[in-house]
Amino acid sequence: MFNIFSKYKKGFINIFGGYKDIVTVNELCEMLNIGKNTAYELLQSGAIKSIKIGKVYKIPKKFVVEYIQCFENRP
Repeated sequence: MFNIFSKYKKGFINIFGGYKDIVTVNELCEMLNIGKNTAYELLQSGAIKSIKIGKVYKIPKKFVVEYIQCFENRP
């Protein structure tokens, strides 16, 4: 099985290089290929850290990378 995490361990930022440092929920959905419901669940549970201003989530790209890296050593 291809392991994207080991191949790109130091290159996650390059994978998401087309995105600004702070991303929106829609961009998070694109980055992780997930739906909005899943994105909101990840944000509301704290699985992906974010800043909420009013009703709008602002997600630092580094927190998306951290979320992906937490799966690196899982079987």
